[in-house]
Amino acid sequence: MAVLNGVITRQDRDDTAWLALSHLQHLSLVAYEVHKFSERTASLAAATKPWTHERALAASRHSTKLFNDKKKTQLELLTEFTNNSARDRAWYLENNRAPWLFRAFSALGVLVDDTSVLLYDNQILCTSQSIGFHARLSPGAKQAETVDRTRELAAYLNGLCDADEEGWSDDNYFRCWRSDLATPKDARYGDLYSAMFPAVPLAEAMSLAILHCDLFGLELMRELVPGSDPLAPSTFKFRFAGVWQIVETLRAVMALDTDFNLSDRIGNDIETLLSSEQIAPMRTKGARDLRNVLVHYGLGSIDPGSLNWHDPILGLPELLLDGANWLTADQMLDSQIAALLKTFRSWTGPFSNTLKEPHE
Repeated sequence: MAVLNGVITRQDRDDTAWLALSHLQHLSLVAYEVHKFSERTASLAAATKPWTHERALAASRHSTKLFNDKKKTQLELLTEFTNNSARDRAWYLENNRAPWLFRAFSALGVLVDDTSVLLYDNQILCTSQSIGFHARLSPGAKQAETVDRTRELAAYLNGLCDADEEGWSDDNYFRCWRSDLATPKDARYGDLYSAMFPAVPLAEAMSLAILHCDLFGLELMRELVPGSDPLAPSTFKFRFAGVWQIVETLRAVMALDTDFNLSDRIGNDIETLLSSEQIAPMRTKGARDLRNVLVHYGLGSIDPGSLNWHDPILGLPELLLDGANWLTADQMLDSQIAALLKTFRSWTGPFSNTLKEPHE
């Protein structure tokens, strides 16, 4: 609600809308999972109403999984990336100010910029492809549909918290957001992703770029919400689930039956990273159990009597992470995110030459 309320109060600021879009998979995850949990609870089932945008919400929630998805094979997902990029290019050609001119240029082999990029402090926070994958919003999505979907999500979360809009006025997620550090750019998707990860095919490069954006978004969460902030425990949940899923994705692309094409160097780096002391705590059964509780809202085998009701996360990290409280676990996440980003950046080639000023 803090994210959505911040966007509502800053409707004239396009840069904050980008941040909300980059977080949409996290917001959808909460709404979808609580909605499904409520359907299993007799006292709440009667109050559960069907959603107009439930399929889009479910797809956005499901997009937190990448290459360890039971509904899509790795090859299907790689094909989806390239197909959606071709769809986006076609949309840009048709919706440019002079589409007939750009269609003529395209026939002559002249390419048109087809990717929007938001840099924050010179790091890529999101691109049109990462938003298309996570938020399920393509460049051709109608504004009215996007607004209606966002309004439905906000109304559900509002009702879930039994709060009116004024009740969230003090939860300003954007208090540390600096508009002067947010820079929109345009690019050609083939040029951008190939330059970022030149050692792998284009679809794999796009996938690595999306993971890179996710990692930076998780790092930025703590910059925007310091550990002393009342919202910090909530962002810990997102950060823990997000890091766990990225580690699980890296494990999946290293499997023997993978369809993901990696260079020898990247494969060796991932293997070293997954076996490192920093990442090892995220590969334990306790970490998996904590992720499942945070994401699916069920305690599993945990005795409700062992919960600490005075702790913002009910003492769950202490129960599942060898006694570490959520603040200690959050410091562990800082270290893991830093290690993951350092590795990703070591694979990244120079790409600033592919970025251009936004066209109208």
